[in-house]
Amino acid sequence: MWNLQNLRLLLLIWMFAGVLSACGAAPVKPAGNTPVAKPAPEPPPPSLTPRERTVKALLSDAESAMSQGRFSLPVHDNAHDRFRAVQLLDPGNKQALAGLHGILLVYVDRIQQSFGAGRLHAAAADLRQAEQLFPGAELLQPLRAELARRTKATETVALVPIPADGRERIALPAQPLAEKTEEMKQLLVTLAQRVRQSDESIMIYARSDAEGRWIYKTMKDAVDDYRIRGDIRINRQPAVELLSPME
Repeated sequence: MWNLQNLRLLLLIWMFAGVLSACGAAPVKPAGNTPVAKPAPEPPPPSLTPRERTVKALLSDAESAMSQGRFSLPVHDNAHDRFRAVQLLDPGNKQALAGLHGILLVYVDRIQQSFGAGRLHAAAADLRQAEQLFPGAELLQPLRAELARRTKATETVALVPIPADGRERIALPAQPLAEKTEEMKQLLVTLAQRVRQSDESIMIYARSDAEGRWIYKTMKDAVDDYRIRGDIRINRQPAVELLSPME
C-alpha cells in the first residue's frame, strides 16, 4: 500500500522530470517515417531563338579566328567578317563591337611597327587594308599623314643625282645622332631604301665604333630583305658616303 509520503515522493520526481525536459532535454522523435520536403526543381532556362543561336555561333567562330590570327583573311573565313555579320543581326552587340575595335588596333600596331623599321611598303599595304575595313576610323588618320610625310622624305633623297665621281657624302647632324632621334632614324631609313634601289654601297663615318655600328644596324633593319654593303671609319664628322655600285 502506498502511503502519503511515497505519493509525495513520486509526485516530486514527476515534477522534476518535467522541469528537465523543459530545460533542453532531447525532444521525442515522432513515430513513423516522416517524409522530407524536397526543394522545388529550378525552371529550365529559356530556349534561344534561331537568331540568338546564330549570333552565338558567329561570335564563337569570330573569337576562334582572332586567336588564330585570321583577322581579315582569308576571305569569308576571318574574324572581321563574322563580327560584322553579328552586327547585322544584333547592331548593339558589345562583344562584336569590342572584337572589331581589337582588329583595328592590330592594324594600327602593325603600321607603327613598319614605320619604326622603315618598311614603308608594308605600312602602306596595311593602311590601305585597314581603311577598307574601317572607313573613316579616326585612329588611321594620323597614320595616313605620317605615311605621306615619310614617303615624301624618301622621294626627296631618291631624286638626288649621284655625282659624276660616284660619291655622295651626306652629313649626319652630331647632336640628333648622339640622341638617336626619330628624325635621325628616318634619315637613315630613307638612305637605306635608296641604297636598296640603286645597289650602291656605303661608307659610314662615325665618332666611335659603337656609333658606326648603330648607324649600320638602323639602315640594315630598314631593308631586312637586302644586304647593305659597306664599311665603317672613325671620323669627327659623322656622315654616310654613298658609293657607286661598281666601286
